[in-house]
Amino acid sequence: MNKNELISQVHRQAKNEVDITKQQVKVIVNTVFDIISKTLEEDEKVQIQQFGTFEVTNRKGRIGINPHLYQKLIAEGLSKKEAKNKALIDIESTRNVLFKAAEKLKNSI
Repeated sequence: MNKNELISQVHRQAKNEVDITKQQVKVIVNTVFDIISKTLEEDEKVQIQQFGTFEVTNRKGRIGINPHLYQKLIAEGLSKKEAKNKALIDIESTRNVLFKAAEKLKNSI
């Protein structure tokens, strides 16, 4: 389901209970997503009862190996040790969004 399909689904269900246009639903859905995004940008958790929790995690930087360069160097005749040393790269730290489903959601799937 994409965002437009979500808006349509919410509109179909909500219009039976309240007088609301699809455009109004679109504004509400976009506002909810904006609030969630801004809250996460501020390093705060977003916890939605019976649905789940969104939170930002920090992944530390590390040293890695560029697998394409490593294979190329091996094919060129370098030893595995030499190829590994030449294929080392710095992987920067990153921030990621983690979603942990609530127990009720897990059990319903």
